[in-house]
Amino acid sequence: MDQNDRVLLARIDERTQALQREVHAIAEHLKEDYVTAAEFVPIKKIVYGLVGLVLTAVTLAVLGLLFLK
Repeated sequence: MDQNDRVLLARIDERTQALQREVHAIAEHLKEDYVTAAEFVPIKKIVYGLVGLVLTAVTLAVLGLLFLK
């Protein structure tokens, strides 16, 4: 192996280590700032329930205006 090959391998190793550090940093960021699907399910159910309630109220109000005239 000549000097150029050793330099090339050293550069590749350095870049690989840098990528590993970046991936680890991204993984840590995701753990800290984002919620999992299991943690989101109760919030999703509450929001869907409230939206359904509002849409039902609007629909009933419109139907009441149409049929009570």
